[in-house]
Amino acid sequence: MSPREGGKVIVDQLRIQGIRTLFTVPGESFLPVLEAVREQRDDQDSIELVVCRHEAGAAIMAEAQARLTGRPAACFVTRGPGATHASIAVHNATFSNAPLLLLIAQVPRAHRGRRAFQEIDHAAMFAPLAKHAIEVSQASDIPTTLAQMVELAMTPARGPVVAAFPSDVLSEMVQVEDAPFAGAPSPLAPGDVAAAGKLLVSHPHDKTENPPPAAARKLPNTHPHDKTENPPPAAARKLPDTHPHDKTENPPPAAARKLPISHPHDKTEESPPAAARKLLISHSRPMVLVGGGIWSQRAADKLAAWAEANHLPVAATFRRQDYIDNRSPSYVGYAGVGMVRSLAERIRQSDLILAIGTRLGDTATRGYTLLRPPVPDQCLIHVHPDANELGKVYTPHLAVHAQAEDFVDALAAAQPLIGAAWGDWCAQARDDYLKSLERVPVPGDLDLWEIMAFLRKTLPPEAVITKGAGNFTLWPQRYRVFQRHGTQLGPQSGAMGYAIPAAIGAKSLNPKCPVVAFTGDGDFLMTGQEIATAVQYNLPIVVLVFNNGMFGTIRAHQERMYPGCPSGTYLRNPDFAAYARAFGAFGATVKRTEEFAPAFEAAMGSGLPAVLDMHVHPAVLSPGVTLEDELDRKAGEDFAPERRSKTPG
Repeated sequence: MSPREGGKVIVDQLRIQGIRTLFTVPGESFLPVLEAVREQRDDQDSIELVVCRHEAGAAIMAEAQARLTGRPAACFVTRGPGATHASIAVHNATFSNAPLLLLIAQVPRAHRGRRAFQEIDHAAMFAPLAKHAIEVSQASDIPTTLAQMVELAMTPARGPVVAAFPSDVLSEMVQVEDAPFAGAPSPLAPGDVAAAGKLLVSHPHDKTENPPPAAARKLPNTHPHDKTENPPPAAARKLPDTHPHDKTENPPPAAARKLPISHPHDKTEESPPAAARKLLISHSRPMVLVGGGIWSQRAADKLAAWAEANHLPVAATFRRQDYIDNRSPSYVGYAGVGMVRSLAERIRQSDLILAIGTRLGDTATRGYTLLRPPVPDQCLIHVHPDANELGKVYTPHLAVHAQAEDFVDALAAAQPLIGAAWGDWCAQARDDYLKSLERVPVPGDLDLWEIMAFLRKTLPPEAVITKGAGNFTLWPQRYRVFQRHGTQLGPQSGAMGYAIPAAIGAKSLNPKCPVVAFTGDGDFLMTGQEIATAVQYNLPIVVLVFNNGMFGTIRAHQERMYPGCPSGTYLRNPDFAAYARAFGAFGATVKRTEEFAPAFEAAMGSGLPAVLDMHVHPAVLSPGVTLEDELDRKAGEDFAPERRSKTPG
């Protein structure tokens, strides 16, 4: 066994774990890693280094790939500023359940704790953001640590894992064996589907309270100076009580302590799928809400078939519309930011909610008003792979600790429900959804409804849509009819600047697949420099810039709270088409509806990354909503699709 630098051990281990792309902005603190990537570039199954222009962009590209593949993707950044830039993607990966591996160079071990140049305690910083964060104190720990990071990132509920490597650990020579491929994630023991079709669920009387997976228990200490094995971060040890009136330190939520969760070995209790079926039959206005971060095309097909066979309405939560074919007669719309009023009212009027995979956060529940915590008016069946989420906000009638796919499998294996009385309820909800796709008037010379109708006809089902954050995203969220899983990427955390790097990450996975990024003018300039990355690696994405000269979402809120008093939301923008051409990309300006189709076709045919600068009337906020509408709209309410906007005079 030959000695290797720590940096080479990292690269070798990443290759063993199936990593084929490493996104980065280079730093002098991890030169041994860059050298190891160079040395192996002609090998079979080598790692491609994708050099980006900002660490946020690099980490978002990796996060996007992790979401699309369901496997870990990696990003390497420098200490301090590089890590803080990349933290945006880590935060989003937590919400999207993406198995992102963020690797960070750290100051030398001898300099730790002295406020050295660019020093940050990365383990402590990322502890509340990531699934796990560690610092590796010796090169001999690298193989085992990376293998366990992969296992932990993939263990339900999936999420980002962060590791920091002091620069002298990366240059340290070490003789160490590589760890084996971590392989597919171990099944979620309390969520497996047994041969008999029963789902195993956690038990309230188990003596170990949600123990961490083996990988988490074996990871090396989070700090090189810690003397105890895997102590919690200092920040975690000092967290205040979860409730100001609780007298115990960090007690579990009351709802979690009382959860009626069945036990797999209790023969007197029926399986969760059977219990769910019984509850469904006893209600007349059910609604299925699907979301969460672990899904597949197979699960999407099974869910659609089961829902259709049982005439059940299914709504997708925040940016999860590709979890079910939107052409299905059971699909009834999007339960997230910009939810249409008809769907919101239907969720509120439901007498049973079957929540599969989703946490039921504020976006899916319109600020926790459609289902009121802690005990909603609706009968709630909550299925989630993280037992800690069950009962955290809502007390369900039936809590099922299981993978969403496993639960759908078990439901689909059963015979259709007999005597279901909600066929008309589902059909009416479907009609409401179809009405929400109808034309709405759009002020100005550029009709965004027409553009979305054109894209719906032009883009193939496999095209990937990426979105940034802002009111402009409501156009693709409402009018794109998703048919396949893995065709939508958006920031679950609401971070601006997501669309362009996510599009690059998606395009690098499948260069032949069309990828279209939707950005706002404020959103674009958060990460617009990554157009240079797309040009450098010949990744012809198409970027649509909704240019209305303002931070539109913030302006909308201003008009509700301080009508007619804009402050801090005006933007003086560059020529985005010329900006794109300066990088060597295709750029065109679109001011009128009839100019869009030829410009889009030219962009697609150019073979280059492309930017279309779309001049949107400043009154346009979202489908059917103008600034004038906001003046008399109650704060927090969504706009009914059947209401018609008025063009400002």
